[in-house]
Amino acid sequence: LKLDEIDAALDTNNRIIFLNVLDQLIDILQVKQCIIISHNTEMDISNCDIIQLKLASQDNINTGNIIYKY
Repeated sequence: LKLDEIDAALDTNNRIIFLNVLDQLIDILQVKQCIIISHNTEMDISNCDIIQLKLASQDNINTGNIIYKY
């Protein structure tokens, strides 16, 4: 599953809800891998592995599992 900026039109609260719904769909459909391209900071608080290519700011605190940082 590949999703590119699918949550761009959502506000902060709906982005967080979207991530929870997406997680449930991944479980139901038994998806092995889901790749999301996003510029949203809500990804940092979700239960996902993160490949972080650029920091929005140096004060950005990530609680997600960063597997690669550039």
